[in-house]
Amino acid sequence: MKHLPDEMRELHATALLYSQGKTGLGDLYAHLGMCEAASVVQLDHAAYASIREFQSVVSSAWNELGINRNALSESEFRAWLQTWLEVWELDQNE
Repeated sequence: MKHLPDEMRELHATALLYSQGKTGLGDLYAHLGMCEAASVVQLDHAAYASIREFQSVVSSAWNELGINRNALSESEFRAWLQTWLEVWELDQNE
C-alpha cells in the first residue's frame, strides 16, 4: 500500500462519507483546499494535478454561485465520485 499524506487520506475519508450521504460538497471542497495547500502535495505534480481536477469537478457540481451553465447534476457527480473512489482503491493496492 502506498504512503500518502494525511490530507489525502482525509480527503478519501470525506469522499466516502459524501458517497454515503453523511457530508456535503462544502466539506469535500474544504478538504480539497487542505490538500492543495499541503507542501507534500504541492511537490508531487501528479497528486497536485489530481487535486486540481477534483476541485474543478466539485466546483461544477456545487455551482454555488450558479455561474456554471453546464453544472454537473447530483447523479453525474456521484457517478464521477464513485469512479474516483474505485480508482483510489486500485491505486492504493498496487
